[in-house]
Amino acid sequence: MSALERLTALLTAAADTAPTPRELAELLWLAGLSSDPEEASGRTEQAVPDTIAAAAARAERDTGGTPDDGTGSGPDPADADRTAGCTSPKSAPGDPADRVSLHLPTPAPAADSGDGSGGGAGSRPVLAPAPPMLPHPLALQRALRPLKRTVPSARARLLDERATADRIARLGAHPDVWLPVLRPARDRWLRLNLVHDTGPTMPVWRPLIRELHTVLAQSGVFRTVTPHPATPDGEARQVPHPADGRTVTLIVSDCMGPQWRPGPAGERWYRTLRHWATRMPLAVVQPLPEHLWSTTALPAEPGLLFSATRAAPLSALTFTPYDPQAAPRPGAALPIPVLEPGAPWLANWAALVASPGGARTPGAVAWLSPTPAPPGTAGPQAADPATLPAQDLVLRFRATASREAFRLAGHLALAVPSVPVMRLVQRAVNRDPRPQHLAEVILSGMLTTVPGPPGSYDFRPGVRDLLLRTLPRTTRGRARELLDRIGGLIDERAGLTTGEFRAETGGADGTAGAFATVSAETVRRLGGSIEPPASPPEAPAAALPTTPLPDELQPMPSRLTPDAPETEHPAAERPETRQTATEQAVTERAAAERPVTGTPATEPPVIGSGKRHALVFEAGADLTARPEARITLEYAVHEVLARGDLTPQQYEVRVRPNGYVVRIQPEAYLLPVLAAALRGLPGPLAELAEPPRLRVTFQDGPETPAPQQGAAPVLLSVPPALYAAFADSSAASGPHRFRPLFGDAPDAPPLAWYCPLPPEERAGDAADDRNDVREPVRGPFLTRDLRQLGIPAPGRTAIVHTRPDSPLTLLDPVLPYEGRPPRPATYYEVDLTPQHVVDRISLPSSGKGAFIAAVELTWRVDDPVAFVRAETAGVRERLLAHLLTAGSRITRHHSVRRAAGAQRAVNSQLGRWPVPGLAVTCAVTLAPDYAPPPEVRRPAGRSGRPLQDLLADAETVLFGFDGPLARLFTATTARAAALDLLRIVAEHRHPEDALAGRPPGDPGAAGRELFVHPLDVLRAFAQDRLGPLLRDRLDRLELSAVPDAPRTHHSVVLVRTLHDTGRRVGVATDVCEAAVHRCLESYRLPLPAGVHGRDDDLGLLTPNPDRLLRALRPVDAPAATGLLIGSTLAELAAARAAGLRFLGLARNPTVEQALLGAGCDAVVPSLTPVLEAARAL
Repeated sequence: MSALERLTALLTAAADTAPTPRELAELLWLAGLSSDPEEASGRTEQAVPDTIAAAAARAERDTGGTPDDGTGSGPDPADADRTAGCTSPKSAPGDPADRVSLHLPTPAPAADSGDGSGGGAGSRPVLAPAPPMLPHPLALQRALRPLKRTVPSARARLLDERATADRIARLGAHPDVWLPVLRPARDRWLRLNLVHDTGPTMPVWRPLIRELHTVLAQSGVFRTVTPHPATPDGEARQVPHPADGRTVTLIVSDCMGPQWRPGPAGERWYRTLRHWATRMPLAVVQPLPEHLWSTTALPAEPGLLFSATRAAPLSALTFTPYDPQAAPRPGAALPIPVLEPGAPWLANWAALVASPGGARTPGAVAWLSPTPAPPGTAGPQAADPATLPAQDLVLRFRATASREAFRLAGHLALAVPSVPVMRLVQRAVNRDPRPQHLAEVILSGMLTTVPGPPGSYDFRPGVRDLLLRTLPRTTRGRARELLDRIGGLIDERAGLTTGEFRAETGGADGTAGAFATVSAETVRRLGGSIEPPASPPEAPAAALPTTPLPDELQPMPSRLTPDAPETEHPAAERPETRQTATEQAVTERAAAERPVTGTPATEPPVIGSGKRHALVFEAGADLTARPEARITLEYAVHEVLARGDLTPQQYEVRVRPNGYVVRIQPEAYLLPVLAAALRGLPGPLAELAEPPRLRVTFQDGPETPAPQQGAAPVLLSVPPALYAAFADSSAASGPHRFRPLFGDAPDAPPLAWYCPLPPEERAGDAADDRNDVREPVRGPFLTRDLRQLGIPAPGRTAIVHTRPDSPLTLLDPVLPYEGRPPRPATYYEVDLTPQHVVDRISLPSSGKGAFIAAVELTWRVDDPVAFVRAETAGVRERLLAHLLTAGSRITRHHSVRRAAGAQRAVNSQLGRWPVPGLAVTCAVTLAPDYAPPPEVRRPAGRSGRPLQDLLADAETVLFGFDGPLARLFTATTARAAALDLLRIVAEHRHPEDALAGRPPGDPGAAGRELFVHPLDVLRAFAQDRLGPLLRDRLDRLELSAVPDAPRTHHSVVLVRTLHDTGRRVGVATDVCEAAVHRCLESYRLPLPAGVHGRDDDLGLLTPNPDRLLRALRPVDAPAATGLLIGSTLAELAAARAAGLRFLGLARNPTVEQALLGAGCDAVVPSLTPVLEAARAL
């Protein structure tokens, strides 16, 4: 087979299509120009790719002859190299030994006549791509959508076909004289002038300007996008500035150049800016972060911008700063918006330009004065970095920089702080790289310029060492992985994007001074060459460090294990990598000198004999493909061991594909390790973009049960013995609560104890928006002595407790320990009171229709031990889910027209409920979907807090009279009494007020409402001259209504029950005291807080809190411990003013909605649930 046939076969296999003769000819022509120096005329010997020479050298070693001996016995090395260069980058070997290091070129001395690359004799510089400085260009383009408007063009015309046809039809013209109708074409609204600063500080931002121009030009928003340079002498030539409302200008500058400073250049530049500002919208795009703007020549402040019209010039803008203490606007200064190159900033600016007027837009504004501000007023002047020590520079940067910028600076200490390398490192280590973070590092003062292209920097003396200390030990020890990650970014973009900076290739195994390691295929794609290695890849054993090892550590030969998933083996035969802390350091040093493939493993000597403890860290997924998660987990493991007071001789670490196993000596004290794990996890794992689920297990035997992994990031399990030591220690007083893990035997002690990390925050007894549903179990809690818990309320509360060596047991208050000494115990509080919920669901039928079901569920705990053991959460959801599943299975056999039969079947065939220890009562009412839905009965109480909690926290309970204790007026009699009072008002109305049309009484809102109760009339005329007359009349009406007034159901029993529980009970009302005493005198109610009714001062009627405060005053009780039971909004407002909680009594839905809307703590339809809650106190 000839060389051409081999090339054709190779291309056919790569593209699944045979190449055409033209494609073959073009490929051969391009290969001749690129790689064959003998056929290319005028090319020097330096242009010969080094890869050909390397291939020739390899061929000479392999065959024993020269590559160009003319024998034709083998393929041409150049052809072989070109063939290898045609393969896909995905097929390149991933072995670290095959990766090539990249270095920045060293500037050559002036006398050197070379290419200035400073590389080896056989290396050729390459143009390496860099990641974009704008990571989200699509977001920037979307932010400019408000500007994507079209307007009629002033020049272009289009044929209006419809209008032309209409003219022809109306005029009936001959085809020879048809005249077309033209209409203006639609054109983009705005032109954009992109003015970019070319000052001495702007070369590092040239990629940002280039990318910003590309994003704006490709957005389709502007008619034209034209870049214009602005020179340091203050000139910006040929920038169009028509005052037509269709031109905007963006200035990209860091405001650090000489044209922003006082001087001839600054005056010229400011005159140009102010001229533009009077003719078109103008804004400055500042690449520096906002908190550094104060150090520039154009500081800005945040506030609100107001534009009177679309595309208004700066002279028509109004700015209001957020800070009321901001400095006043300088004289004759114009507001100029300052933006970051981010989507939110551009979106606000676009909304400001596109706004037709009237809207206020947030933004930052700098004042454009007639001349540049002096240096002392432009912002705070920082000290010269050259005069500060390295420690002060790093500390100042850490105090002022963002978190992302400080992390970037720390990783740059492992690389070269050049701007292209900074962009690569930033993309490799930060989740959301932004140019502002890059600017913080550049302007930190920690860098100094070095000879080379723009953006060449180096750290000041001592800064690199200090920044390295800010990195974790694992990060500092894995610099090769960072180089691979940076090189991976170059691998992805090689051959797809244009190179931006020069780099040189080093040896395949030389990473000193390198900023990245890339594949050989990437080097070929970039047009570079690879130096042949000076020695064979397999280095002899003598090349390893010769530092003597400690006496207790013997050197062990390393081996390679296949990269295969771990299989289950007995504990003694599990294929793990066992390493002590000292051996791990030596192994990593040896591995850094000679890269190998596979999983490294060593065989250290056994530390000791006997039973061993183990600490297992298992992630939910394989960490082989997630190096960042592996490094972070390794750091967390070492932090737990270090803080757990374990010496390196007490443990050994074994590496698993999904985590680590730490073997610990039997005599080691594990309680500090457990405390360190509780405090330190998840720790750094929570900062990962996708943190793995972690299971941490303390093992003291061959098998330790593991609970199911829940939603917690970390699940920590311990054996009963270790938990017993934890419960006896002071660490048990922290927020961590362990839960028992039981086996299948019902009376067996816990097999293990587990704790989710971080500690869960229990929501407590919170009610949902429809029903007052509480979790029946609270806990677990830890107590030193069960006798301190007291006696639980019979029938209402039960206490279930357990110890590390005993099963769950119901508390016996008389003999909690059965004669044994007290020990710490874990206990749960179980609510035995019934709970009620109503809901409406849909159930299928046998046909096309469906049933609408009104569900009423009532449940209570009848077996506390079984319920706690089941660890059931979300009882309401589980019961409703069972009802929906079982009910659907039943109703599918019934027609939608036979709702009664389906209802009987559902209520009788639901079966067993899926929650152990629970007694459930269910009532289902069915109706077809075409009929009115069945009524859903509202629960008795509706509140944000349970009634029992409201009463338990109250030391004083006050009752309103009309409603909570008695009902003086019905709706009819209340309206009649109100009309009686209004007749008195009409009789005594002044004639001049009647003739003038002035309404009687208080002209406020209360006086204009419809009076439905006599107290409303009295409040409206409280400050009127008729107030005393109306008060006397209402006193007589109330006294006459007392004999026929019914007492509120359960009101008398409720008052006595509250008094028996130790609460101070009283009455505070707007009804006259005489009527209250006459109504209650036959019941002899205990009212130690007294009766406080209406007196002569009508200004003290509710919502004035005077009567409530008088009821609390005798004992100086704090208002927060008081509770008012009332039924009107005026009483609720008075309670709020006095600081009391309010329990509303609503006899109809209208009153209930009004009280709930006003912020009532709880609303009940009757006093029955209040009485039940009071009896439970």
